[in-house]
Amino acid sequence: TAIEEITLTQGLDPREAVIVGGGGGAGLYAVAIARRLGSRQVIVPAVSAALSAAGALLSELTRDFQRTRLVRTTAFDRDDANATLAWLA
Repeated sequence: TAIEEITLTQGLDPREAVIVGGGGGAGLYAVAIARRLGSRQVIVPAVSAALSAAGALLSELTRDFQRTRLVRTTAFDRDDANATLAWLA
């Protein structure tokens, strides 16, 4: 589904694309994915297992922080809210 959305958003027709399998399970899943997309060609390189590691190295690293605090508007604790925001920062 993600491949369909990405290709269609960029104006690409997956039926005209060559699917390149990457990751440890590429040989198991690439053909099924290509069939779903309507693609007629699949390439699974000998180094396909290393492609997911390469993708991880090239991707932008992000971190998400969250903390849940229950607060009543009738008894708002400004110090607690500020402490929570400071912890997140």
